[in-house]
Amino acid sequence: MCGLFADRDVKDFLFAIYALYHELETITPRTQEFSLGEVGLKWRRETLLAFKLEGNFSKHLMV
Repeated sequence: MCGLFADRDVKDFLFAIYALYHELETITPRTQEFSLGEVGLKWRRETLLAFKLEGNFSKHLMV
């Protein structure tokens, strides 16, 4: 709800955080095996770390 009333700069960041939270929260219900969920979490972690090292999240289409 707060994302609807935030400034444009903050709004984009908030929606990205909400999308990430949704992806992380739904890994367990979508997978039937623990190892598959673990692979999904590991992939997201590595991707976020790569974004952090580059320092520019806005140029990536995924974000």
